[in-house]
Amino acid sequence: MKVKSLYIKNLAVIDEMTINFKSGLNIITGETGAGKSLIVNALKYLTGARFPKEMIRTQSDGTVIEGVFIDGNNSHTLRRIMSKTGQSKIYLDDEPIKLKQLKLISINFLDIHSQHEHQNLLNREYHLDYLDLFGQYDHLLVELKESYTNLKSEISKLGQLLSDKSELNEKIELYQFQANELSQHSFKKDDDQKYHHLYKKLTNASAIRESLEEISSTLDETDHSVKDGLFIVEKELQKILNHDLSIKSVIERLSDLFIEIDDISGDLEKYKNSIVVDDDQINEVGEKLGYLETISRKYGGSLESATEYLIFLNQKLNKKESFDEDINLQERKISQIRQRYNKLALQVSRLREKAAVEFQDSVCNLLLGMDMENTKFIVKLSKLPDGKFISTGLDECEFFISTNIGEDLNPFIKVVSGGETSRFMLAVKIVLLDKNSSPSLVFDEVDNGISGSTAEKIGGILESLSNSHQIICITHLPQIAAKGNDHFRIYKIEENNRTMTKFMNLDKTSRINEIAGLISGSDITKSGISQAKELLRGSNG
Repeated sequence: MKVKSLYIKNLAVIDEMTINFKSGLNIITGETGAGKSLIVNALKYLTGARFPKEMIRTQSDGTVIEGVFIDGNNSHTLRRIMSKTGQSKIYLDDEPIKLKQLKLISINFLDIHSQHEHQNLLNREYHLDYLDLFGQYDHLLVELKESYTNLKSEISKLGQLLSDKSELNEKIELYQFQANELSQHSFKKDDDQKYHHLYKKLTNASAIRESLEEISSTLDETDHSVKDGLFIVEKELQKILNHDLSIKSVIERLSDLFIEIDDISGDLEKYKNSIVVDDDQINEVGEKLGYLETISRKYGGSLESATEYLIFLNQKLNKKESFDEDINLQERKISQIRQRYNKLALQVSRLREKAAVEFQDSVCNLLLGMDMENTKFIVKLSKLPDGKFISTGLDECEFFISTNIGEDLNPFIKVVSGGETSRFMLAVKIVLLDKNSSPSLVFDEVDNGISGSTAEKIGGILESLSNSHQIICITHLPQIAAKGNDHFRIYKIEENNRTMTKFMNLDKTSRINEIAGLISGSDITKSGISQAKELLRGSNG
């Protein structure tokens, strides 16, 4: 994959620009502060780096970055749009994608080598990652990670089982007491209303019977009963009927009323006979009602909540019988998965041991050509403490180095200088390129801490590397700049009271002047011009 073009709009001091890159070594130079780093930042944002809103150009609504990438006869376009509101839109070939997808996809588009990677190299936690990239046993690492994830999940389940068992053992007596209390009497969720109504009826039985007897007398039994009154009414209506037949319907309704009163009297008599004053039943119902009120109050405020809690208790108590069996089954399952994990981890460990020797030899061979011929470098692998395991296996890795004759090997992170770190990182990158199908390479800070003949050698290495890979390199060293196939100069101008970053694709003459400026500074000398021409004669220039 190669970068064909990079379009930037409204990024910091960049108003709008399109840079067309070529195959081989693309060099970017410019004065400090001119905006060279913005080119690298744009590529980083395009490949998923976090975009700070303050990078949006003043007085603009948002930033647009677009890259066109070529893979053989295929072309792909990545576009990222960032607004001041914090919204971000990402497109691959005009189809919207998520930031997470962009980060995965962009691995195949660009490999950006910057100061951040130097920091990774100075952190031993990343050393194993570099070795594994070299080793080419990705399929095993994927299987190992899956096995690890499965193992962690099953161990977590076992932990939950043990925790639940411990909790149950601590509460078993309480749960048993509560279950016994809730099972003392059978009940349904609406029994409290039912028994409350029954208790009220039983405790007022005498008063109810008295009222019923009074009603019975009033309806039928006394001299002035309701029925007697109705007989008198009927008698008088019959008299009227002799004179007016229209009253007949009223008499018929009155006859119906006699029948209804008889029915009511009969029903009330049955109801009265069902009312019995029974102190034993009152006590029994009162006890049941008190029980229902107690469990409602203690277990959630209602019989429905008490019922649900009883189900919970029974589940817990039944579970006690199966805990040991479940735990044994889970332990056997974990043992099987752990065997699989250990087998994969040992396979990876053996491959790492082999890869470590090849990796350290390859890096050392490259360092010979970077003025680090006295360097000794080893990849030290060690096993994790017993019982500890991680997603990458059972190994720990750390780089050890000695850069001078007679010095002991020491951890890389403690002994290297800035220039040595840059060269070492470059050597690692090149070694990994030989093992992996890599995209275009972007180098920023590659010349940090180096100069003179070392710079010439680094330039030669980049020049050689550009025969097989597209390289975009930001540099301030003339020895490296002269090796480029294409050369861009980044500079600032003021226009309409605003500062803007621009770029120029240098021709042969302007390139001589640019490299001469890198040699002699802002006041270009004849000597600088002469040296620039000499450097270009010995390179792609």
